[in-house]
Amino acid sequence: MSASFIHLRVHTEFSLVDGLVKIKGLLGTAELLSMPAVAITDENNLCGFVRFYKGAMDKGIKPICGVDVVVDEDDEMDSRYRLTLLATSNKGYKNIIEIISKGYQLGQVDGRPIVQREVD
Repeated sequence: MSASFIHLRVHTEFSLVDGLVKIKGLLGTAELLSMPAVAITDENNLCGFVRFYKGAMDKGIKPICGVDVVVDEDDEMDSRYRLTLLATSNKGYKNIIEIISKGYQLGQVDGRPIVQREVD
């Protein structure tokens, strides 16, 4: 695998529905493969990000903050769809926190947060 390859969509153990990857194992493999960066994009949460961030920084790997959200259907889309959001700055990180929070506060369906496409 090329050192320039970067995983931008990884679900960890904090994605309760489909995550199996443990953060320590992910970072160990990224280090072994000399990956310069890696992203975690757990579903609707950033619960593992602090542990991921600290571990990545300790290994000299750039941590990329991300999340997978489910977006509600609207006039342009007939059904719900999954969207991966990646933060490129501290402002982006704060925006992700706001989007996730609004999903939990305003858009839960069957206990699962659903993000509205247009936010006030």
